[in-house]
Amino acid sequence: MPYVTSIERLGALEQSQEDVVEVLRVRFKDVHESLVKAIHAIYDQSFLSKLHREAILVNSLDAFEKRVKKPDND
Repeated sequence: MPYVTSIERLGALEQSQEDVVEVLRVRFKDVHESLVKAIHAIYDQSFLSKLHREAILVNSLDAFEKRVKKPDND
C-alpha cells in the first residue's frame, strides 16, 4: 500500500468536494453558496462519496441540501 501524505489526502478530499459541487451545478445550474460552503466543510471521504452518488441521483436540490444537513438519515 503506497504511503499517502496528509497533503495528498487533503487534495483528494478537496477534489471530492469539488466533484459533488460540479455534479450539482451540472444538474441544477444555480447552487447556493451556503450549500457549496457546507460541502467544503465536510472532511469525511466516505460521506463525500455518498454525497457524490446522491448528487447524481437526487430529484431536487432541496432534497440534497436536507441530506447534507442531516447526514444520519440513511
